[in-house]
Amino acid sequence: MPTVPLLAGMSNINHEALNYAHAAAVVRGCSFPLTPDLSANQLQRLLPFVGSFTANIIHQLIATGICDPLIAFRQDLPARNARGDLRCGTEGAATRAMFAKLPGVGPGLAERWFKMGFRSFDALEDVAAATVNNNEPKSTHALETNVSSTTVRGIRSTNDSSTAVPMSREAAYSLRYRQDLLEAVAPEDVQEMKQEVLAALRVVTGVQDGWQILLVGGGRRSQTVHDADWLITHPDGRLICGLWEKVYRHLVLAGKLVPQEEGFCRIQADNLAGYKAKARRDILSNRWIDRHQMDHYDHIWGIWITAAGKRRRCDLMFIPPDQWVFAVIGWTGSKQYLRFMRQHAGNCGMFLNSHFLMREVEVIHAVGSCNGAAPAASGNSGSSSSSSGTKMRRLDGSSQFPSITAAAGAGDKGAAAAATAVQQEDYVAGACAYVVAAASSGVSRVVLSVPDEVPPVTRHGKCWWPPGWDPDDPAAVGAADANKIELSGSETAAAIADIENVSRPNVTVGVGSGAVSSSIAGTAVTRIDSFRFVDSRTKLSRLVRARPGSNRPVVRESDLFELLGIPYRTPSERNC
Repeated sequence: MPTVPLLAGMSNINHEALNYAHAAAVVRGCSFPLTPDLSANQLQRLLPFVGSFTANIIHQLIATGICDPLIAFRQDLPARNARGDLRCGTEGAATRAMFAKLPGVGPGLAERWFKMGFRSFDALEDVAAATVNNNEPKSTHALETNVSSTTVRGIRSTNDSSTAVPMSREAAYSLRYRQDLLEAVAPEDVQEMKQEVLAALRVVTGVQDGWQILLVGGGRRSQTVHDADWLITHPDGRLICGLWEKVYRHLVLAGKLVPQEEGFCRIQADNLAGYKAKARRDILSNRWIDRHQMDHYDHIWGIWITAAGKRRRCDLMFIPPDQWVFAVIGWTGSKQYLRFMRQHAGNCGMFLNSHFLMREVEVIHAVGSCNGAAPAASGNSGSSSSSSGTKMRRLDGSSQFPSITAAAGAGDKGAAAAATAVQQEDYVAGACAYVVAAASSGVSRVVLSVPDEVPPVTRHGKCWWPPGWDPDDPAAVGAADANKIELSGSETAAAIADIENVSRPNVTVGVGSGAVSSSIAGTAVTRIDSFRFVDSRTKLSRLVRARPGSNRPVVRESDLFELLGIPYRTPSERNC
């Protein structure tokens, strides 16, 4: 289908498909009956996102149950646009869509097969009996391991003896097991996957409790699905780091997962480090659209082998606990419902994807220009990371995925909740350092997370808090608020610099001739201890022109709906 070119660095948008998706969502959510007596002109006036051409199509469907574009699609004929002109490149849509249902077969390969004269899987299978080239090196640590470029040697088209038929190893494997892969995943297969994955997690980590495995996608929306998408997390986020590789090797050795060298298997790993910093840069440079719709979690997209020998599509995503809710909503879908959610967030001046909700705020420059603050703060920007691809570090220098259950090993839920609050506070402290570094560089705007760093905004640009989120509400104020003290902007920035250099009293800071004695270090730490009595959100609100963030973390799907100011919808109600 034709597309419209956009700015450099942005992919093309298929506006025809997007318009159809909007119209389908409108029809599904229509509050009044659509009857044949409604003319196309009436439908256009009554329904949003519907133009004259789409209104005519809806009228045909209501009156006859069929429409001209659907007839053309089923017959592999080219579609026509609103002016009646043939749309070049739309021929063969039904056959190409059928081919693309196979794992490892994308739109490009499906189109090539169609242009070579293939119209069925049987015709392809007749020429796909050749040896697969297994000698090409494969990486399991690339941004996305893709073996689809490995072709089958010696395959020739029956329609043109001089043209080789493109056939990847993935496509050849999927073609061989197409009957299994095109079937709906049975409930017993879903249950088997969950039990086997849970067993694998316990074996490879040695941790028996705390694992959360959730079926998402169409399966969670109560639809029949042809693949099973699983999100995996644990309260101790350190377990998630590098977990994909252990799980992959265990499942392959157990005969449950088809290995990369045999069939379809796509792996994404180590893509999360530095992602928030990149997202911030893209927001500030107006490059967010179409760059951040795909997530950056470690994942395994592969083919599962059931106990009965059936092949089923199975995707495993490994989610840090602090981003769990965003991943659940993003992976539950539906695709069009997510478009509406993200469009609403954009209308409110916020940016939403499967990782976080963020917005721009203005920096108070007088704060960032303090003597000595910038170099120290810029060396470690909390939850953001340098562009070198290193792991994201928190302000205290620990790893990206902190433990929130270290104090709750014996089932102490209160201790676990307290540890969660400490983790959240630590991220906000990192945001303070990020803002100071940005201000010292002369940057006028920064990007912060909602709700822990800044409050959400309405589509009119007004900051607001849903009930129960306002940090000034007595019910939401933590005990630490009683110890707040006032600091000027220079004291705030200088104290952040001190935290970067001194972490504990009565220790030697530095090495060699530049080392600071314990007595001097103790004097500096006395100041830091007083600084830490101030809630990090209050500190951050003095660095930017925004109210303080909330002490309440996002732990349920309904929390994110509240922050966006939209009514909560159960997964089964998100089938746009």
